[in-house]
Amino acid sequence: MARYALILFVIILASCTDIAKYEKFYHFEDEQWLATDTAIFEIEIDDTNANYNISLNLRHYNSYAFQNLWVQQTLITPSKNELVAKRNLSLGNKMGQWHGVALNDVVNVEIPTERKVMFSQAGKYQFKFVHLMRDHHLPDVLDFGITIEKNK
Repeated sequence: MARYALILFVIILASCTDIAKYEKFYHFEDEQWLATDTAIFEIEIDDTNANYNISLNLRHYNSYAFQNLWVQQTLITPSKNELVAKRNLSLGNKMGQWHGVALNDVVNVEIPTERKVMFSQAGKYQFKFVHLMRDHHLPDVLDFGITIEKNK
């Protein structure tokens, strides 16, 4: 009987908790980001009184040829307004050391881009990313992602 009560308690607790973190990745075929590839992420925002931190994430091989990554971010609001921003994401320093965590030959970088952002409308937001680098294709790029975390 106590076992069933514990299971029921865990189910009730899990159903009452607010999802405070959204983290998704877009995987690139053939381990390269083509200029024609668009990484798209959708998130439902219900709490317009909260503020959120936003980070962009990149998984790349140690052999990635650049210290940075230029991206264009398009945010589409629930009312279909589009906000466009260009971002220069620093991935490493001039000494050839990568930011982030390296495991074997894969580097994971999380780059904070926005702090204490408030979403003015409840509903579905869409984030779209394309790279703006001079090369049409960027070899050695595995995944690009976004993390949106509600401040406590």
